[in-house]
Amino acid sequence: MLIIQEHDLRNPSPKHSSSYRFNIDSLGTSSPRCQVSLNVNIAEDGGLFSVKDGEAMNVEVASYAGIFESIKQRRSIGHMTQQQPTREQIERILEAATYAPNHYVTEPWKFFVLTGAAREQLGRVMAEALEARLTDTSSHRAQAMLAAERRKPFRAPVIIAVTIPGLRHLHGVEVENIEAAAAAVQNMLLTAEEMGLATLWRTGEAAYDPHVKQWFGLAPEDHIVAFVYLGYPAVSRPTRVPTPFGVKTTWLS
Repeated sequence: MLIIQEHDLRNPSPKHSSSYRFNIDSLGTSSPRCQVSLNVNIAEDGGLFSVKDGEAMNVEVASYAGIFESIKQRRSIGHMTQQQPTREQIERILEAATYAPNHYVTEPWKFFVLTGAAREQLGRVMAEALEARLTDTSSHRAQAMLAAERRKPFRAPVIIAVTIPGLRHLHGVEVENIEAAAAAVQNMLLTAEEMGLATLWRTGEAAYDPHVKQWFGLAPEDHIVAFVYLGYPAVSRPTRVPTPFGVKTTWLS
């Protein structure tokens, strides 16, 4: 018999057959993410819910090592397949973003989810912005740069642009609203990591260009905090050994 903690079962109903996300104390498997099918019904028992023989039910097992491990395992993945994450996955990532801390509860972020042909449109706009910044656009090198700029949005099947519109009208200090949006991006990256997805946080000159901002309906003084490239990894996770925190920490008492 498997014991499921009460807080892990959302809106439980005794003897109700449905799909739920569980954190199961013991499954007898080392897989951190798996799908299992069990014959169960849900019965309340002393504040816990027990999985017993009963009706068929699909259970998604989320046996994650925890947020600390997700933080340590997360990497920027530059090569992704063209398999697109589901809308449900994307919406879960966006929901995670909205729980980021933000001073005065300004919730400064606005998200743009780009898939399909929208990536081609973004690539065109980015190339136009780059062309306007170049002094010479006729050289072979300049043409190669413009072609590369047009291709950038195709690095992943999904791009989430994290922006801060109407910045001048937000309460509080400007940098604090930018920090809040950056915290939202980190929530997105960690949620994607938990799902086994690949992410790449990019900005570059395009993120600061007024022409690109205008395409998103932003004013020149507004911000594009991130282009989050999202998909499935096409390469193995790169290794990274950060500088030990002790090197960059001073303890005061």
